[in-house]
Amino acid sequence: MLLSTNEQVKLEKRVAIQFDIQDLTKTVFANDNQVEPFWNDSGALVTEAIILAMLEDAEVIIKNENAINQEQIKQLLEIHLPATKFNLASVTVIATMGQDLVNWFKQRSDTSLAKITANQLLNGESKTLASILMTMSTNLAIFKNDFIRNLTCNNDLNFSDFITKPTALFIVVPDENHNFYVFISLLISQIYKFLTSEASKIASGKLDRSVYFLCNEFGNIPAIPNIEGMITIARSRNIFFQLIIQELKQLENKYNKAIADIIFANCSLHTFLQTMNLETARYYSDIIGDATVLQISTSGKGKSKSESETLKGHPLILPSDAMRLTKNHAIVFYAKENFANN
Repeated sequence: MLLSTNEQVKLEKRVAIQFDIQDLTKTVFANDNQVEPFWNDSGALVTEAIILAMLEDAEVIIKNENAINQEQIKQLLEIHLPATKFNLASVTVIATMGQDLVNWFKQRSDTSLAKITANQLLNGESKTLASILMTMSTNLAIFKNDFIRNLTCNNDLNFSDFITKPTALFIVVPDENHNFYVFISLLISQIYKFLTSEASKIASGKLDRSVYFLCNEFGNIPAIPNIEGMITIARSRNIFFQLIIQELKQLENKYNKAIADIIFANCSLHTFLQTMNLETARYYSDIIGDATVLQISTSGKGKSKSESETLKGHPLILPSDAMRLTKNHAIVFYAKENFANN
């Protein structure tokens, strides 16, 4: 943004930066189907405000240095906004400043976006602010880890590889430490945003090369903001999600029933292997549907014996049978067709 001399380009990049920061903070402070999302939402807002304030301070310093060319601006950026300091570990430190943090925002001009973002929260009661800062400290704690701090200070991933050549990215995190799971959500969100942005530049609105997200243990990673919207339009962008979960309740607990229903409704291909959850088995029994069978009833004896025929629906597979599928069998449901597959 600072390197551009076109005011329209500057404005577009400034808005893009603001959206990137919002996406980042919403993912870090994602609400896992919380009854009271106020604390996480507030923590996301204050974190967003801190990042904006860091950028504003760097911009003011660079402007005061009276840089006359792009090379000088680049050098000043490296000095005043180095990657080793501009990261969420630094945000975590700033969030512990308490009253100094409040004053840091208040001394800004009324047009400061950082001040506007934080103003509603920082003018509240001190107990409320303390609780918000505690929420921030909890959610950002992982970024104080030396390994994570060094890892997130730099980037060696080229997202363009996903759309220019055959590329596979494996995200491996230790399953015994759920604190690292937030990076899965962050990476999925950022890659998806990049892909949709690139797709929008193509006349067809879709990528020339298909991109697949194979999300194992999807029900155990932190909630991804607007995942229902992502899955709804992904196919039209030539982007596909494969969500692997253990039971329906995982999605409902992570998001809520309404969002879980949207996710399931937009997944046209389902492969059911096995479950010990009756609700999940009943769900697939219902969506596969019934077969029409002819039922013959006999009454009476001898000459008074009579028969009657009725058509009756019978589940193609009972929930109890679905729960007893062997490891070599699966139920595949695709759009308006369903069939058993060995």
